[in-house]
Amino acid sequence: MRPSKPSLALTLLFLWIWFFLCSGGSASAADDSSRLYMIKSSNGLYGFINNQGIKIIPPRFTYARNFSDGLAAVQTAASTKWGYIDQRGKFVIAPQFRQAFDFSEGLAAVAFEPHGNIGYIDKTGKTVILPVYQAGSPFHNGIARVQTSTTVFIDKTGAVLLETPYKEAWEVEGGLIAFLADNKMGFMDWQGHVIIEPNFYRVMYGRQDLFKEKITPISSGPFNQNKWGFIDKTGKTVVNFDYDWAEQYQEGMALVCKNKMYGFLDSSGRQVIPLQFEDAWKFSEGLAAVKKNGLWGFIDKQGRWVIPPQYQGLLFGSPIEFHEGLAAVRTVNGTGYINAAGEMVIAPIYRTADDFQNGIAEVHLFYGIKGYINQTGQYIWLSNR
Repeated sequence: MRPSKPSLALTLLFLWIWFFLCSGGSASAADDSSRLYMIKSSNGLYGFINNQGIKIIPPRFTYARNFSDGLAAVQTAASTKWGYIDQRGKFVIAPQFRQAFDFSEGLAAVAFEPHGNIGYIDKTGKTVILPVYQAGSPFHNGIARVQTSTTVFIDKTGAVLLETPYKEAWEVEGGLIAFLADNKMGFMDWQGHVIIEPNFYRVMYGRQDLFKEKITPISSGPFNQNKWGFIDKTGKTVVNFDYDWAEQYQEGMALVCKNKMYGFLDSSGRQVIPLQFEDAWKFSEGLAAVKKNGLWGFIDKQGRWVIPPQYQGLLFGSPIEFHEGLAAVRTVNGTGYINAAGEMVIAPIYRTADDFQNGIAEVHLFYGIKGYINQTGQYIWLSNR
């Protein structure tokens, strides 16, 4: 595991254990114009606001998940059961489930009473796939990953597309399925034929991005003796296993580390940015955050400084990335946002700040206060109001 990003790795590992996540995770988003944002009141109840900060659904739920496919899973104070509400706050599927997860492609995985087995319902609450599974992912491109004693892939009717003999298996890029056999990772095709023998060590996070390019970073060494290289889809070694760490590809570039120095490889495996940085993160919107002489700045894909190193690392090891033209950065005064020209466009007054999505970002002030801001820095909601 990369030492400088432990919190991210542990978080994603926890999510995997909790719900056998689908490749790419469960994205919870309505369309931009109608998206609602979750808030938590001072008495611990959850509700939703719109992008103007107007309370569309007043806080009245003990637990809630974000909206996905127009519905949100919620639990009421009067019941320990979960159901689904629409964007007016009206229950369209009554509370009746032990647990409920996000809708995706018209179906949602739910844990049925009394035993908590996983099945799938449609938006009317009708059971479409019987609750016979121990875990299940959201549907993606018409396929869901479910678990019995082994991993099985099903379509939206519940028909089995592929039953693997492995406890852990998941879809990756390039039409392959990764699997673990005796805790070693290999790859198979959708006919169940092993394409790459299980000779590699498990990827702790970002594993859905394996073979996002024609080659993929992978480890041939034990967890505490990282030996990272790159292979192609036949299992042939393209880049020797000489690195201490390698990230999955993003924007055609892969972050690598050796002897505590970081650089980047292009999609062919050629080192195009030398190992010269004390720390680094993936490219986003054409720029990558890198650390030099204890401070963070941004480079382009030619390794040229676009924003000179001048920022502290974000708290909790959060990645520094551009989203929607802005990146959260930390100064001696606090965390704020810069644009791609390096101009501080939202003052650094926050303790921590999340990335912008659909023009809104969640920020955490000091003394436990949090809120949402727009791209001008205007609050649309604050928890102490």
